[in-house]
Amino acid sequence: MVRILANGEIVQDDDPRVRRPNQQNQQAPRRQGYIRHEENPNVGPGGQHVQQVSMFDAINQKLLALGIPRFQLAGTTVEPIATVGVVLVFLLMGVRGLLFIGLLFGVSYLSRQQ
Repeated sequence: MVRILANGEIVQDDDPRVRRPNQQNQQAPRRQGYIRHEENPNVGPGGQHVQQVSMFDAINQKLLALGIPRFQLAGTTVEPIATVGVVLVFLLMGVRGLLFIGLLFGVSYLSRQQ
């Protein structure tokens, strides 16, 4: 059989320029700027533990930095991302959207009470 090299040249399987996939992984130098897949993703460089932050937490922090506050509603803390979501739903769906959000909030609130 034959192999095609990266430069487009066709060579035999036993050519020394052909690297097997397992050989290529062992000989490839470590490239910077690429994602590392390690056994323990919570350990960063130097053995430091890295806490993973969700996308929603990051957005909440940005909105808090912009000045949108957290507030309490029926014993529940309303995060800034929820406030922005309610405003967007109101703008897109009107009063029906607000009624739907109220229904979801009520079901969620009552399910936590039991």
